[in-house]
This record gives sequence, C-alpha cells and structure tokens, in this order.
Amino acid sequence: DAIAQSEAAVMPEPMSGCWLWIGSRDKDGYGLFNYARKLYRAHRFAWQIFRRVLPPTFCVCHQCDTPACVNPGHLYLGTNAQNLADSARKGRKAGERNARAILTESDVLAIRADNQPATIWVRRLGVCGATVRHARRGFTWSSLHAVSTDPA
Repeated sequence: DAIAQSEAAVMPEPMSGCWLWIGSRDKDGYGLFNYARKLYRAHRFAWQIFRRVLPPTFCVCHQCDTPACVNPGHLYLGTNAQNLADSARKGRKAGERNARAILTESDVLAIRADNQPATIWVRRLGVCGATVRHARRGFTWSSLHAVSTDPA
C-alpha cells in the first residue's frame, strides 16, 4: 500500500512541525517516492494523498521552506511564477546559496564593474557566454547589488 510505504519514510520533527522525508532525496533535498513504477517528489505525492486535487500546471510549495517536508499543513498550491517569487522574496535560492550557482558573488560584481567583452570573462572563468551576459544584465543574481566604493 502506497500510504503505508510513504509513512515509513517520514519522521516528525517536533520543533518545526515538519514531517521530514527520510527516504531517497534529489540533489535539491526534495524527497523522492516511487509508486506504480513512477517517480514522484514526496511533497507532491503527500499533497495528492491528503488534498486529492493537484492541477498539472501547479507547484506544491512549502510554507516552511524545508524541501524534505511532506506535512500537508506546510504545503500550498501555487503557479510556477508564485513559487519563484516566494523563493526570491525569502532569498532561498539567491546567489551562492543556490546549489546550481556557477559564479560567485565576487565574479558577478567584477563582471558588472568591468566593460570587457563577455568573451574575456568566458575564457577567464570557464563559463558560457550566456552565464556572463545574464549576470551582467541582472537576469541572474538579481538580488545582488553593486557595493558602492564611494567614500561620501
């Protein structure tokens, strides 16, 4: 039975109220659950068990900001845009805290302060041109603002 399998992989955390997934996890810390030969993220599976309705275009978001949490009381539905806005507002995946960050904060500040062509930074840092251009234009690292060196 799927519910019994999933319950065996959950450990309540009394201080936060989170129900922590102690089974397999992905690289971002989200629980993974295999049911009927299909792999689910555990929090999405928990939502379906307890809340039933999960529109295919919606994300199951965490109020607690704990990827391993499967407590349905800590979960809510949102669009991808709402989920990304929530993440940015909380600084959850900003800058070097993002596990997928390629550049460091100092790299980005140097790129933005320098008018050299992106190809110079591509060779220097060993990244692709889009990485440099997106950092320079603020498409990535939008939460990072240049630190003023003006003594006034």
